[in-house]
Amino acid sequence: MKKNIFNNIKIAILCLFFILILSIISILPANASENAFIQDSLNRKVAILPYNRIGIINPAAIKTFRFLEVKPENIVGVDSFSIKFYKDYLTTSTVNLGDFNNPNLEIILSLKIDLLILDQSFPINKLKDLEKFNINYFVYSTSAENYDTLISSLHNLSILVSKEEKYNLLYKDFIQIYEKKIRETSTIFKDKTALSIVWADKSIMVAGCDSYLAYMLALAGIKYSILEKGWVQISIETLLKLNPDFIIVATADLDKSYFSNPIFKSLKAYKNKKIYFFSKEDENILLQPSFDLWKGIYELLLKFTD
Repeated sequence: MKKNIFNNIKIAILCLFFILILSIISILPANASENAFIQDSLNRKVAILPYNRIGIINPAAIKTFRFLEVKPENIVGVDSFSIKFYKDYLTTSTVNLGDFNNPNLEIILSLKIDLLILDQSFPINKLKDLEKFNINYFVYSTSAENYDTLISSLHNLSILVSKEEKYNLLYKDFIQIYEKKIRETSTIFKDKTALSIVWADKSIMVAGCDSYLAYMLALAGIKYSILEKGWVQISIETLLKLNPDFIIVATADLDKSYFSNPIFKSLKAYKNKKIYFFSKEDENILLQPSFDLWKGIYELLLKFTD
């Protein structure tokens, strides 16, 4: 008899426990399970957790973290470029993880990093090494598929580190305001053409039509002169045939005397003094895309109105 009573009590307790669990689940937000993960630029699902030991091999991501006010003490290691360039943001204990193409896996493992943020250009063989050692990583691409993914990549990164509220403020202060200003310039630039040169010598390397610079220029009604994707190598003769209204030299390292060659005198951009060479400050703003990219593009467009 006592045994039956004891069994009934156990059953009653178990029933109450399951009812309690079901009640908790029922009052959770409908999207709670959806928000447990966020997609990176490779469409991989990465858990949203309170990460405290973050490694970053992507300067644009560090720049974005700075905007989002991520605590620098949570960043334990960065790439060799960023450790110098962002030293005023990072702590003195931040470790150098090596360069983009050959990061030091031993150091990454020794730091017990709980989240490693990479760029989409990170070497495939190195990705396999990370996966072999079960290193949690998130790919934050600076090569957006289209204009919308340029924004969604920033949004997803902010969600990953629980900074969506700060993202919303930055979206209003930078993206929303300057996108409107850029679109308004279409009355000036509609049907004009442009080309972005990343390097030039005997041949010329240009950014393809799938570059974020091309997407941003399109907001102003500017047509991009190259239809191919990726990094495209063209001849000087091809540049003369394309004859863009504006030429953007997206590097501060190309000597400005390059276009002093008489062969370029027939270019509209040359004749109208619409060739713009990036400064080091331009490189920081426009080649490490983050919230200030929209402001930087707007200011670049203003230079072409002079």
